[in-house]
Amino acid sequence: MKYYLLLMCTFCASHAFAQGGMDTFPYREINDLAYLAPGVIETDSLQRLNLVLPEGIQSPPLLLWIGGGAWSFVSRHNEMNLARKFAREGIAVASVGHRLSKGLFRDSTRAHGVQHPAHIHDIAAAFKWLYDHAAEYGYDQNNIIVSGFSSGAHLAALLAMDARYLAQHQLTAAHIKAIIPVAGTYDMGAIQNVAKVIKCVP
Repeated sequence: MKYYLLLMCTFCASHAFAQGGMDTFPYREINDLAYLAPGVIETDSLQRLNLVLPEGIQSPPLLLWIGGGAWSFVSRHNEMNLARKFAREGIAVASVGHRLSKGLFRDSTRAHGVQHPAHIHDIAAAFKWLYDHAAEYGYDQNNIIVSGFSSGAHLAALLAMDARYLAQHQLTAAHIKAIIPVAGTYDMGAIQNVAKVIKCVP
């Protein structure tokens, strides 16, 4: 994972260092931004994002980051230290939350949750919101990189590879500068077979 994140830092930060030449940048955080209209939100505590914005740099690239957690235990707050690290390197970060699936395989109280494609619909909506609000928050609308870890990597790849989800927002994969999925799950048939063997799913 560290190797891929280093590549991501190098790819994104070249623009930042060309402008500022600083070792690190100060940053500001704006947490719990809703990326859906109030009437559309189903789970208000989850369908939000945190922004970490470097200061002293004009139009930095934006990394849309989707955390891991088997689609069931993801939190936009869990990997904020990673987001702050990128911000200090001159890269804006949006740590995006999404609705969660049930998690009985790990928590006996988690008997309810959404199913695919609810998660990717949330990510597509978050991308649309971030694309539309670039000027307001000062990052580069044309330099949005989508990345994530584990289940987040799956969603990052799906956003770029299945045109249906962005098309609902009048966007295409061409609006994504790059995708960097890290340690994702991509063969969903295989994971279902494994889950049945270890009795994680019916």
